[in-house]
Amino acid sequence: MLPKEVSKKINNNATQLANLKPTFNFLKNITFRNVMDQLGQKLEIFESFGEGISQTDIQNWYLPRYKILLNIMSSKRRDNINLKPTFYIFRCFQLLLLSSYCFQLEKTYSFKKCISQTLLYSFIRKEMWQIYQETGQLDTFMEFHSKTIVNLINLRLQAAQQKTQEQDRLLETIDGIQEIFFLLESIVHVLISLRVEGKPNSHNGSGHQHFAKAYYQIYSRRKKMISNKYTNDIQKNIVKHSKERAKLTQFLWRISQWLLLIIDLIDWARFSTLFGNNDPLKTMMEKSRTFIQAAILTFDDKDLITHMRLMAWPFLG
Repeated sequence: MLPKEVSKKINNNATQLANLKPTFNFLKNITFRNVMDQLGQKLEIFESFGEGISQTDIQNWYLPRYKILLNIMSSKRRDNINLKPTFYIFRCFQLLLLSSYCFQLEKTYSFKKCISQTLLYSFIRKEMWQIYQETGQLDTFMEFHSKTIVNLINLRLQAAQQKTQEQDRLLETIDGIQEIFFLLESIVHVLISLRVEGKPNSHNGSGHQHFAKAYYQIYSRRKKMISNKYTNDIQKNIVKHSKERAKLTQFLWRISQWLLLIIDLIDWARFSTLFGNNDPLKTMMEKSRTFIQAAILTFDDKDLITHMRLMAWPFLG
């Protein structure tokens, strides 16, 4: 039974809650550690979780309650709540969302939009920024939500490998991955601008003359061409309203680390199996890596540089 304070926040539609019963029954028969392995072996069951549920209901009812549960489990006040049933019902919502976003997306709502506007940037701009301002803590939130994003991508790759009719979804998944690359690169560009703003006499704010380096030349050219879709929005909705630049910089730095982790956890071995001979895709992925690496080197943060160099990446090795 859910704690009363949790139940009050999510339990206001018996019909919608009833749609969670298949995921609830599925979780009863397996261990949490094996959930994704089990789903990969039983794609038909996994696909059925989201059947008959409209994207309107997903966006307006299930996703907001997923966020509520995620916030509860990430809160400093969670010690006063019985987390075991809360975590269980969270996993039910998580599986339902995964099924819907993996198999049931409508043609008018692309996977790229699902990743960029629904599951990633919207969370960063709203929930994660708010939590960080209030508590300075994001570890638990990042841990749970990153699993949703990574598992969604990996399950779509697995479904495409097992089902030849999934090729269209596979191409959409590539677009979604590229959007993660683009978001990460954009955030690092904002970090560079914040550092330059803090040290106006420095070319990149780090105190080093990077402008002669090859990576700085790549970054400089890219800066003139890159879409300002995310950089402008971050400036407008996060930077502009931040009074503590050090805290803002730390937040964006942590988000950059988090996005690198998400990229690292994508099943690149399966990805390479699916696209091993696709030279145009290989070139596109290599360009994305070059642009991200150039921005990170220009920002000159040792932790980000190390993470970037050690992480997995498609078509490397």
